[in-house]
Amino acid sequence: MCGLSTQIQRLSGKLDQLLQKQDLILRRLNQMDQTLTDLTAAVTAETSADQAAVTLITGLADQIAAAAANNDSAAIETLVTQLKANASTLSAAITANTPAAPTAAAAPAAATEAKA
Repeated sequence: MCGLSTQIQRLSGKLDQLLQKQDLILRRLNQMDQTLTDLTAAVTAETSADQAAVTLITGLADQIAAAAANNDSAAIETLVTQLKANASTLSAAITANTPAAPTAAAAPAAATEAKA
């Protein structure tokens, strides 16, 4: 009877370990799901911003072409000023929202954390 009790205790301990690992796996899956949701939202926002920039640039190019076709130098000058202002705003937004490249020491640490 003592041997059976020992086996049951050992199996109970292994079951506890399995349940702990299952909980860890479920937590990581939930984290991955949230990360994927966040990434999807970020890509959608980025795509919208990219399309807005394309629309802006295309619209300005069309306006410049129309002004040039009509020999309207005042309109061209106004569009050039507007284009420079928009380029500065766009450049500042890109710079402000571009993360710094990871340092060589940070990259292995991030890889190690990802494996954990």
